[in-house]
Amino acid sequence: MVDLKFYGVERERFTDEFAMYVSQGDVLRITRKLSRHFKFRCPVVNFRYNDDDHGLAKAGGWAVNLSKSPTLGLLLHELAHLHNYEKYSGNWGHNKKLMRTISRFAKYCRKKNYWKKD
Repeated sequence: MVDLKFYGVERERFTDEFAMYVSQGDVLRITRKLSRHFKFRCPVVNFRYNDDDHGLAKAGGWAVNLSKSPTLGLLLHELAHLHNYEKYSGNWGHNKKLMRTISRFAKYCRKKNYWKKD
């Protein structure tokens, strides 16, 4: 139940990011730039899911599995999992640190103009 509350707060807080779909090329570019700026290992990105906005971060293979047309919010969410896992020694869950990391990623993307609202 805690995760459902987290997802609701996240969608409410980052409405623009979850409304914006990004291409697969943009996903790779944004992933590379965020990992370089925030100093965490750049994960392998796989586009596996055909359904709606769905993703999975895997620390074992250091990979992110996403839907074929993900939203920016989903990408930031999954990258934040890996960032927190590496930076905070295995802190993996849906907590305040994850929300703070997503917020930092979103602000950086806005500042650098990596995406624009159409």
